[in-house]
Amino acid sequence: DQVLTADSTTASGLKWADSGGSGIWTADGTASSTTGTSALTVSSMTGRDITQVLFRVANDGTNAVLWLRVNNVSGTNYNTRWGTTDPSNTNSTGDSSWLLSESLANQDYLGEVLIFKPDSNLNYTGVTMRSSVTAINGGAGLPYQAIYGGGNNTDTSAVTRIDLLCSSGNILGEVQVNSMDYQ
Repeated sequence: DQVLTADSTTASGLKWADSGGSGIWTADGTASSTTGTSALTVSSMTGRDITQVLFRVANDGTNAVLWLRVNNVSGTNYNTRWGTTDPSNTNSTGDSSWLLSESLANQDYLGEVLIFKPDSNLNYTGVTMRSSVTAINGGAGLPYQAIYGGGNNTDTSAVTRIDLLCSSGNILGEVQVNSMDYQ
């Protein structure tokens, strides 16, 4: 993750220096459960500019909403706007996590969430996200619904922990978290 840089203080006039951004995804960790757990958690992350959350999960048959939480912050500072192919379009504010789906029973979900670090130079200084999720009918295996969304969170800390969970019951499946800095 370094680049060759001009430096007049060295004999060769060159040195290796941090690039300030690699533009390459770095694997931060995975979490999985085959029997169900309250949350799939990836923690001890570096806190880069962009965090990518890839997942394939299911709830344990309860009627539940798929949620994503950042840095274990569970106050009422998550705001989400999402829509589906059904069509529905919803604003949800003051939640304890970002909503990635509507309330569905016995569904499999696969998707990607991109989370952008806080930036004090912008009008909104908290964490922001964009999501794309497909709900699949658990019994028939057919795509049921495409769900898209975006949201913000007033937390201004670097993203160092991701929790993927359901609003009720347990979650099972796997999640992969990657991150990168801007080039």
